Amino acid sequence: MNTKTKDCVFSVLLLFIGGFVVAEGLRMYALAANPPFRIEQFRISPGMLPTVLGVGLIVFALLLLAGSLRGEGASPATSLARHLSTSSVRIGKALGDIDVKSMIASVVIMAVYTFFILGRLPFWLSSAIFLVGLMLYLRATKWWIILAVSAGSIAALIILFEKIFGTTLP
Repeated sequence: MNTKTKDCVFSVLLLFIGGFVVAEGLRMYALAANPPFRIEQFRISPGMLPTVLGVGLIVFALLLLAGSLRGEGASPATSLARHLSTSSVRIGKALGDIDVKSMIASVVIMAVYTFFILGRLPFWLSSAIFLVGLMLYLRATKWWIILAVSAGSIAALIILFEKIFGTTLP
């Protein structure tokens, strides 16, 4: 896949992410404007920073998209369609690659940890399940070393944040 095609596909993905971030920032503003918070000024709302960052992401994604479509000799719509169709074929081929499958599975493991396990179990237990599961999936080393590294990492985090910095972990 050539650089212009990669830039085009990446900019379209960034546009979607930027739109999502803006929508979530505006949702946060709407929630904060209601009781019990009643923060009605957008400039001091917790939704301001995500909204500003999302708009910035959209602006830079549009600049990247324009740069990837410039100088092709065809209309921007034709160039966009060509880049997206070329990338969809290559993405389909890439999904058959064992390394890509491994990367996707690792991201799924992280998503399960973040969205399902972390809030339901104590931090130390959910993090231990995550670390052990990820290292076992990746076949990092022997099982007893994986357990020792996980326990040591979690203990170090707890000591550092709860004891030294005096903060609470999720």
